[in-house]
Amino acid sequence: IAIYPNDAQDTEMLMQRADTAMYHAKATGGNEFSFFSEQMNVAVAVTLAMRSELRQALAGGEVALHYQPQIDLASGRILGAEALLRWHSPKRGLVLPDEFISIAEDCSLIVPIGDWVLQEACRQAVRWQQAGWPELTVAVNLSAMQFRRGNLQQSVVQALSASGLAPDLLELELTESILITEAEFALETVRNLRSLGIRFAIDDFGTGYSS
Repeated sequence: IAIYPNDAQDTEMLMQRADTAMYHAKATGGNEFSFFSEQMNVAVAVTLAMRSELRQALAGGEVALHYQPQIDLASGRILGAEALLRWHSPKRGLVLPDEFISIAEDCSLIVPIGDWVLQEACRQAVRWQQAGWPELTVAVNLSAMQFRRGNLQQSVVQALSASGLAPDLLELELTESILITEAEFALETVRNLRSLGIRFAIDDFGTGYSS
């Protein structure tokens, strides 16, 4: 909803601002209405700027993986590591996933970014082996968009083949929402990858549907 003359004084701008308010209503879950505010314009401008910068980030080598160790509490032994995506923006500094993943999903950049994460995580796991570490499992988070808009199975197979990593040393982390909203297609893909020996885990278990 945009109101004349407070929000705009001509038809074109009024429609644009009503459109901005509509997208805001959709982003908050749908089935509701939203009045236009100047803060929405600011948010849209920030999103558009970040989207443009993010397109350059992958090609420019600005994204990197940090690794969080997975430890056996009984023995203290490191069993593996979870790959965590970080964006080192020359303009914004260190940008965490909460700030850019949803934008990457909205503009379909999550598919090439997800492919890069798979490839780099598998390569790193092999580099650890070559450095003398025991075989460590590497865990990678998946986005629902990778199921919908990418060829996840092909991406995984290519990452394993290119790196030489054994399939049982790759663990793919799914959110509960993927299993609920993409159930039929997701489970078929999961079954196919499981048959190759790849492991799966539920990410953030208990915070969504299962709670």
